[in-house]
Amino acid sequence: MKYLIIVRHGDYDTATLGLSASGTEKIEMLTRELCLRELGRLRILTSTAKRAVESAGILSLVSNSEPEQYALLRSDAAQDPDMPAALKLVKDRGADVDTLLIVTHQEYCDEFPSYFGKNELQTRFQVGSIDKGQAVIIDCATKTFERV
Repeated sequence: MKYLIIVRHGDYDTATLGLSASGTEKIEMLTRELCLRELGRLRILTSTAKRAVESAGILSLVSNSEPEQYALLRSDAAQDPDMPAALKLVKDRGADVDTLLIVTHQEYCDEFPSYFGKNELQTRFQVGSIDKGQAVIIDCATKTFERV
């Protein structure tokens, strides 16, 4: 795996829990940005939450493949992220692709880049908070990250 991209789902409608118009627009902008990059073979993993699944569906235009849904990638006030299990999933599903893209929630977006950097790349990332519809791209070869 050359790149790990961690995306926070787009803004959502609290009544339907699906993407709002602005959430859809932000994810479409991110998709256009990612389409300009050389990402090679790409796989998308997503949380099972409706807003994440819809975000992943839009992002699938980058890879022309169906996103894989994992309940593990869902986190909120009632469900804490499981970093060791998420790392195992990333290593397993990222082993045969150039880029692994994950669509998830605030808790994973804020914490997993640092956890991955420390445990997999032996480096320290201080990414900070990621807004809805934004992403962190981790370059595993150079051990650097970029926010988009």
